[in-house]
Amino acid sequence: MNVAREKAKAKCKKFSNEEFLTGLGLLLGAAEFSQKGVDLFNVKDDVQDDDDIWQSIRPSPHFEQYMSYSRFKDFRRFLPDIYADDASEEEINPWYQFSPAVEEFNEIRRTKIKCSRWICADESMCAWRPRTTALGGLPNISFVVRKPEPLGTEFKTTACPITGVMRHLEIQRGKEGMKNSQFNAQVGATTGCTLRLLLNTILPPEQQGTKHGIRADAWFGSVRTATEVGLHGHNGVFQIKQYASLYQRNSLKMH
Repeated sequence: MNVAREKAKAKCKKFSNEEFLTGLGLLLGAAEFSQKGVDLFNVKDDVQDDDDIWQSIRPSPHFEQYMSYSRFKDFRRFLPDIYADDASEEEINPWYQFSPAVEEFNEIRRTKIKCSRWICADESMCAWRPRTTALGGLPNISFVVRKPEPLGTEFKTTACPITGVMRHLEIQRGKEGMKNSQFNAQVGATTGCTLRLLLNTILPPEQQGTKHGIRADAWFGSVRTATEVGLHGHNGVFQIKQYASLYQRNSLKMH
């Protein structure tokens, strides 16, 4: 039985909107203090011994005035599963505990934010260091050596070059996990990824008839990618380095 189903069997009082925001605030606030978590909820105000008076020059923040420690433990226990899609079987979508959060993020960025018609594509890493197993409980982890945090979950992303706002995220699920993704069977994994990033970023119907552009580095760049972007009615600017097939390098050499 997986952890999510075990947690589903556990019960606690439903959290109100105010309690939820309070719990998030306490998680963020804990980073400002050097005490371990349980000590942030110190309720022992009576001094038993003179030696205890100057245990620390920073007094306890007394988080218990905002939420009891037992209630906070319940909040911390269930928080990782707030986006879990209970209707999705783990065998069908191994990322079911987190992918709905990414989908919601993408939907909000598509429909609520108006940005440049050009987008920049790149990748981002969410660091993860397994300790006891190869994947640390994740369906897949990536290793990208050039990144400051090279091990973890990789996302292919798009951003607005004017505002710097991130506009779209795509979880990289590994070779097998991405095999059936849109466009991959027809044009290959790299070009397929680039097309998905472009088209899913500009998905709203009112933008479908407008020409957009995508700029990306050498991971995305190839003649095939540039061609497919053009065939879909958009512009692309790419570096072409390792995917040099069909690229007329020799004719461009300086003599």
